[in-house]
Amino acid sequence: MQETVKCPNCKKRIFDLEWQGRTTIKIKCIHCRNIVSIERNSNSSPKKNAV
Repeated sequence: MQETVKCPNCKKRIFDLEWQGRTTIKIKCIHCRNIVSIERNSNSSPKKNAV
C-alpha cells in the first residue's frame, strides 16, 4: 500500500510511504520539529502518534 504521511501535530506532509505488513517509523517532522511515531499494519487502519 502507498499513502502520503502527514504529521499528526502540524498536519503537513512529511513523506510518501509504501508499506506492506507491519511498519513502524520514527521521524522528526521537517516543519514543526516534533518527533513522530507512525505505525502501519495491513490488517488495521493507520495509526499516527506524536511521541
